[in-house]
Amino acid sequence: AWRTLTKGVKLWNEETEQQERAGIEMTRPAGYAPVQQTPTGTPPARGPQQQLLLGPNGVMYQVPGREGSPMLAPDDQEELEDLLEDEATTPWKKVGLIILCFLGCIALTLAKGSGSYSPIGVTCGSLPFWLVSLASIPWVIAFAAIFRCMLLDSTDDKARLNYPFVDTDIEWNEDTTVRYPMVCTIAGLFAGLFGVGGGIVKGPLMLEMGVAPAVASATAATMILFTTSAATVSFSVFGLLDWDYGGILFVLGFVCTMIGQIGLNACMKSMGRESPIVFSIGLVVLISAFLVAAGTWLGHKNETFGQMMKTESLCA
Repeated sequence: AWRTLTKGVKLWNEETEQQERAGIEMTRPAGYAPVQQTPTGTPPARGPQQQLLLGPNGVMYQVPGREGSPMLAPDDQEELEDLLEDEATTPWKKVGLIILCFLGCIALTLAKGSGSYSPIGVTCGSLPFWLVSLASIPWVIAFAAIFRCMLLDSTDDKARLNYPFVDTDIEWNEDTTVRYPMVCTIAGLFAGLFGVGGGIVKGPLMLEMGVAPAVASATAATMILFTTSAATVSFSVFGLLDWDYGGILFVLGFVCTMIGQIGLNACMKSMGRESPIVFSIGLVVLISAFLVAAGTWLGHKNETFGQMMKTESLCA
């Protein structure tokens, strides 16, 4: 929480300096520098490391080139423009793969059933039960491998086309496509052990990775949609979900989230800043940490260590 709030203060100061230098809110696409037009309406002469793309409203933008990189061929230039257009739209192929992975995990959860019933006749605690339970691990790893290949291919294409990366883009390579998912997996494991939302852990983690605040917030929210849905199914199968409380809390959470999102968007739009997202993530982590600690102490203050560590049968 402290690191996230500190990062928010740093970002706030940087945004203040940028607004003071510019005098107005920056409205150009990130990573592009506008090229002034000559009186005849043609772009001025450019050096060997400058490339021009036609941006919104017919304005020519200069793509930052890499040192020693040649000019793009017409076919590559067209491919780069298509890539930039694809980056600005929803990647439905990736969304479909995530949904397929999610549905597979739900099917495995339903297949193993609870301690008293299984649609495929699996007995809780038996070898088939554990095989079905653990089958979700290779299933998820298989999709992680697919996404890793997609990221590496996309990075190679961007490097070949001299893609205009920005500072908040993650550099995906052979190392980061393994290390970052492993770190996120460990973060998700601890989030489950402590009973907190995965977004509380993943949000600050992505900010530490250098991801843009808006991207980190949106990614964490998307992830929570799938993880909480899977957890809901699992709790429901084992009869641990109180539907009366669940329905009330769902409506309460939905309404409060919508109000908070609308309010935060309005705040960022009026201020021209992204730092409020970082502050909100940091405050949520801080408040959650306090409430988890307080709830744990109040709930177990009269118990001994042995009572707190007592285990129960999964199939009870």
